[in-house]
Amino acid sequence: MYYRYRETVYHISLLQTRGGNGETRVPLDGVERPDRAIPMLDDRREHSVEVRIPAPCNAGNS
Repeated sequence: MYYRYRETVYHISLLQTRGGNGETRVPLDGVERPDRAIPMLDDRREHSVEVRIPAPCNAGNS
């Protein structure tokens, strides 16, 4: 999806991931955001955001 904040465009992708530590991750321009927040800056650049959401565990699979 695309989000425009004033004159800045954010390209936001929502991805469901497997493995990892089970936490949602939010890299912004390739840099991990530990607080998982997307700062809205009006720097007139295009930014890439990935919201990586862990896939749910299947209770029946061991």
